[in-house]
Amino acid sequence: MDIYSVGDYVTGNCTSGKSNPAPSLAWFINGFKADTWLTDKYPILSHENGRYSRALGLRFLAEKKHFIGPGSSISLKCSSSVADMPALSATVEPKLASASANQKLAQERLHNLGSRSSYLSRWLLPLCLLAWMGAT
Repeated sequence: MDIYSVGDYVTGNCTSGKSNPAPSLAWFINGFKADTWLTDKYPILSHENGRYSRALGLRFLAEKKHFIGPGSSISLKCSSSVADMPALSATVEPKLASASANQKLAQERLHNLGSRSSYLSRWLLPLCLLAWMGAT
């Protein structure tokens, strides 16, 4: 289970499978499409047999408002679509760290005085698509 604190950077990567045409990817934070300035578009990769794949990164600063519901979690969903096929998606729901977890994290950070960054890259969200070949 992934746990974040307010002030941590939440990062993710959504990678599609191979398809033709190239898939379209989008990130959603708590059900709302992520602003483009929160995402990193990577170049489309060409593969054998005229197929393509794509990746889309996500990075934002966790704020208290992001952690919702009784479990204090963030819903992060990556959606991928190819042509007029139904979209596929994958969702993860990291949680807000508790006070005791924050104290433990603070103690761990004291042991690592050389690191001044709270940047956390805790998960990688792969989204695999079934390969789809267009009519040739």
